Amino acid sequence: MKRFLLVPLVFVIVLLCSCGSSGTTKTAAVTTSSALPSTTASGSKTSTTTTAVHLVLQTMGVTSYTDENGYYHLVDEVLNSGNSNMENIEIIATYYDASGTVIGTGNTDTELYVLPVNTATPFDVLEKIQPATYQLTVQGDPTTDQPFPGLTIQNTATSIDDTGCYDITGQVNNSSANPAGEVKIIATYYDANKNVIGTAFVYTKDSEVEAGHITTFDLSSYPQQIQPAGYKLQIDAQ
Repeated sequence: MKRFLLVPLVFVIVLLCSCGSSGTTKTAAVTTSSALPSTTASGSKTSTTTTAVHLVLQTMGVTSYTDENGYYHLVDEVLNSGNSNMENIEIIATYYDASGTVIGTGNTDTELYVLPVNTATPFDVLEKIQPATYQLTVQGDPTTDQPFPGLTIQNTATSIDDTGCYDITGQVNNSSANPAGEVKIIATYYDANKNVIGTAFVYTKDSEVEAGHITTFDLSSYPQQIQPAGYKLQIDAQ
């Protein structure tokens, strides 16, 4: 039996992206080069950014936590504040002990494959490790790919399920003239100060949403048991 939760602050932003390849060279947004600024941080928050040829990727304020299975998470959003859409965005974490010695690395991709200008999308780097500090590097490729048009999210509802996880249900309406494949709904969860506290994704019930059709989704924060102050929804589709 689900019990419904009234959420005092909800941010719902719908973004639609298609996949593709531009064949261009990667641009590092956060590096360890002495010519470019970088930030090594411990604890729960850090912010890193630099500029290269008008292509800017930056983290917003990393939150770290260790889950019940011993995995150390670094969750945040990557913002594209440059003047070109970006793709193949990878976040690389380097972990250090208290003496500054590297004890491990980890990596992940952003949840949106293509990241338009002035848009942020979440990531979650997780490794079974307990570092004293960490450093993040963000890199990606510029692309001319554009968002998939005509997909909208509607009729959303939230609840807490029997396991304590946060559940979002809703519909996706394809008002475009083309079918949409692999429609992925991405959630970013925030606390009351708009810090990212988690992310999750799910694919719609129908693997392909025909033009003019509506499908449904049921997105859970499982295994993270959270009650966010707000959330953002984005769509990735082909």
